[in-house]
Amino acid sequence: MSLYQTLSERYGVQIVAANEVAEAGLAGAEEAKLLRFATGSPVFFFTRTSYAQSGQPVEYVKSAYRGDRFKIVNRLTQPEKSIGREN
Repeated sequence: MSLYQTLSERYGVQIVAANEVAEAGLAGAEEAKLLRFATGSPVFFFTRTSYAQSGQPVEYVKSAYRGDRFKIVNRLTQPEKSIGREN
């Protein structure tokens, strides 16, 4: 069961928004050891804070991903519009 599903079903907490920052960087000794590659190799660092409907922060996550095995894909949309609908 996922964390978000557990929060929702067991505790009634709905995650409704999150702020996430992605940064490119170089692996330090700890990241290199955990990711099993050389110190100084390229990594993506992510920091995310997720919020409940009340605005209360519920989750804080710091992650590092290998730069040679990860890509970032974003989909950008305008609020209140969907594909195929005209203004």
